[in-house]
Amino acid sequence: MDRSVDRVETILELQDLALSTTGVQDFIDGAAEVAARYVPGGCHVEITVHHPERATLTSRPRAADPETVAPMADDTPAEAAARAGAPIIVGDLTLDPRWDAWSRAARAAGFMSVAVLPGPVGDCARLALTLYGLSPDVGDAATLRLAEMCLTDLHGALRVAQRLADVEQANEDLKTAIASRAVIDQAMGVIMAQNRCSAPEAFKFLRRASQNRNMKVRELAADLITGVTHVAPVPPAPFYPRGTAPADRTRRTTTPDAAHAV
Repeated sequence: MDRSVDRVETILELQDLALSTTGVQDFIDGAAEVAARYVPGGCHVEITVHHPERATLTSRPRAADPETVAPMADDTPAEAAARAGAPIIVGDLTLDPRWDAWSRAARAAGFMSVAVLPGPVGDCARLALTLYGLSPDVGDAATLRLAEMCLTDLHGALRVAQRLADVEQANEDLKTAIASRAVIDQAMGVIMAQNRCSAPEAFKFLRRASQNRNMKVRELAADLITGVTHVAPVPPAPFYPRGTAPADRTRRTTTPDAAHAV
C-alpha cells in the first residue's frame, strides 16, 4: 500500500485514540500498537513520556520485564535520548557498554538492537519513540525515516490526549472540592450555632483544630457533624455533566403532546 495512505490512516488512528482514551497511559499503549503497524521490520515499539513534575509513563507491554528495568529508569537509552534531544541508535547491544543493566534486561527479552527517537511534547514534557529489533541493526534509513514521521504525528495527538486528561483531572478535583465544601459548610453551621460566631471565625476554628490534630479539614468536619448529630454528614447532590441529569433525560423523552397534557 502507498505509504502516504498508510500515514493518513495512522494520523486518523492517533486522533481517534486521543479522543477516546481515558488518560495518557491508555493513549500511549494504543499509540505504540499503531506505530508498530506503521513502521516495518517487525520491531517492538515502546513510547515513553517524561515530565519533570509527573511520573514517567511507558507504553505497555514493556520490551523488558518492568521489575527488572524499573530500578534503572533514569539510565536507559530512552531517558538519555530525551535528555540530549538527539537520537540514539545501537546496532548491537552486545557491543555497547552503555546502560549495562538495562541492556542485559533487553537482551534477556530477546532484543539485539535499539533505536530511540526523541521529541518535545510541550509543557516541559519529552517524548521518546523506541524501536527494539530482534536482530542487529534495528532498522535501515527508510525505517528510521518512517519512525520519525510517526513521531511527528504522535507528538500532536499526544498533546491533545494530555490536554483532555488534564481537563478530566481538573473536573475530578472540582468534584472532590465541592463534596468537601458541602461537609465543611455543615460543620461551620454547627460551630456558628454553638459559639455564636461568624462564618470566617468558624472556618478558622476548623482549620486550626485540623492542624493541631494533623487531620484534613474535611475529615475533622465530618467527625464533628457525626459527634453532634449522631448521623453522618449529608452528602452533596450527585454531579451530572450538563444535559445528562435524570431530569434532563426525562424532559428529552417527553413527547410534545404529553408535555401539553401535563
